[in-house]
Amino acid sequence: MKKKNNTLIIVIVIIACTICMSCCCCSSVVMFSGDSKEKDDTKSSKIETTEESTEKPTEFTEETTVKSEPETTASIETTAVKTTVIETTIVTETPTTAKSEPTTTIGERNALRSAENYVDLFDFSYQGVYDQLIFEGYSDSEAKYGADNCGADWNEEAANCAKNYLGIFSFSRQELIDQLLFDGFTQSEAEYGVSQAGY
Repeated sequence: MKKKNNTLIIVIVIIACTICMSCCCCSSVVMFSGDSKEKDDTKSSKIETTEESTEKPTEFTEETTVKSEPETTASIETTAVKTTVIETTIVTETPTTAKSEPTTTIGERNALRSAENYVDLFDFSYQGVYDQLIFEGYSDSEAKYGADNCGADWNEEAANCAKNYLGIFSFSRQELIDQLLFDGFTQSEAEYGVSQAGY
């Protein structure tokens, strides 16, 4: 009876151990598979996070580009405003230039050109230029304007006239002075001209 009981106990122990081992293996397999799933889930979540992180900078860059466009437009508008201010300044300066224009008449300007031509070609006195302009039909004011503004040095005109007379005729000093006076030079201009001619 003791041998049968011992044998029975051994069989029961073996069966119990077998059952126990099978249960432990299953649990370990389940745990391993669960861990692997968690690891896969972790990996997949990391990949998704990486993809999201790579996409977000792109979206941020696009937003930055869109925001920079209004600033460029604003700068262009500012430039346009500055240009308008410059054009306004130029327009306001134009009337000032118009006011400084000469107020001479056509007759005065033409008389002045005629007087300048006479002085350049001949040795005229002031009175001689005036008389010639009157002879041509200019008014008294036009003839005076031409003689006054032709830029002649009347002393030098008298000196040149005296030298020309002496180159053609034999004048005494007084005769030469009288001739210059007859030509319209003043007393001081005639004496200056005769002195410069060598008398």
